[in-house]
Amino acid sequence: MWDELPIIKDPKSMKKLIDLVRKESGGMLVGSSGGGGLADKEVVDASDVLIHGNGLTRGEYYDFVLNVQKMAPKCAMKILLVYLD
Repeated sequence: MWDELPIIKDPKSMKKLIDLVRKESGGMLVGSSGGGGLADKEVVDASDVLIHGNGLTRGEYYDFVLNVQKMAPKCAMKILLVYLD
């Protein structure tokens, strides 16, 4: 299904959708999933970060969180960590 919707998977489009939702919602916190363990700098910068570990091991999830933190070191890091084992 997601392959049929390339706008959902393209980082530039994801950023535009995040900005649109934030604007239309009046400032709601917004983030986007890269598909479990995938993060793009442009999307991280645009997001009020929500990190989830769909399909990742605990070690992969830990590394993923560190990677996102490196991408957004000056961000207030509004992070909600969700790990579903």
